[in-house]
Amino acid sequence: MPAPSFEEYDNPFIHFGAWMNASEKLDLKEPFAVTLSTVSSSGIPDARVVLMKTFSEMGFRFFTNKKSKKISDLNQNPNVHLLYYWDQLHRQVRINGTVAPLTDADSDIYWRNRSIKSQIASMLSQQSQPIQSSDALYQRVDEYIEENGLEPVKRPEFWGGYNIMPTRFEFWDGGEYRIHKRKVYEQEASGWRISYLAP
Repeated sequence: MPAPSFEEYDNPFIHFGAWMNASEKLDLKEPFAVTLSTVSSSGIPDARVVLMKTFSEMGFRFFTNKKSKKISDLNQNPNVHLLYYWDQLHRQVRINGTVAPLTDADSDIYWRNRSIKSQIASMLSQQSQPIQSSDALYQRVDEYIEENGLEPVKRPEFWGGYNIMPTRFEFWDGGEYRIHKRKVYEQEASGWRISYLAP
């Protein structure tokens, strides 16, 4: 059975899942990489690439240090923007939504699935704070392992997960002669309203 065409999807999560599956089949180092944009309390936008491996109709989840710059922004303004771009597929997805923290139980589950060295590095890193050099954290991790061994560590309170609940999707599919396809899903009380935009 052939895959649905661009127009045949009526659910943005199914549409996104199909495109993500296509990206995973490519030789990409990080198919789950996405640009997360926030706005500070003073109205200054900021963007960074994060990994967002889990998504469902309940939202898009990411995990981070709660003392990071992005969480400082999100505590002031919960509105965010996600941008996925897969060059080899000539596709991008733009997502608007609002963010909320996950439960401690959800954060614990994800934490336990991380590698031990990643756990240790996250526990020792004071994200977004000045450090002496780029090697300083590696040194702290090595010293910690030498003293305590390579054992799992408890999730620190300052590390956890967040969920982004989308309110708008725009799917962009590159075409010949710059005749690109643009499909928009906007959340309404009854579901998703679909529209198309000129390239």
